[in-house]
Amino acid sequence: MTLLDEAGLDKFSMRQLAGRLSVTAMSLYWYVDNKDDLLELALDEVLGTVHVPGAEEGATGVRTCEHSPASGGTCGSVTRGRCT
Repeated sequence: MTLLDEAGLDKFSMRQLAGRLSVTAMSLYWYVDNKDDLLELALDEVLGTVHVPGAEEGATGVRTCEHSPASGGTCGSVTRGRCT
């Protein structure tokens, strides 16, 4: 997240991230398929920190995965319609 804040979305690269983590760029692809997938995970992280008033009470319009903690499971996020 820090690198995204510093470089900005347009200038962020997998190579920069790998350098910051002291690993090879190709090693990152063990964890994500591509840069877009990594950016989706970053977005999930950011949105996961946003407090939605009434969400804890089960307000309508709040969608969660059937495996999410809100539904008694362990998932916590949905990416492209699938539980991650």
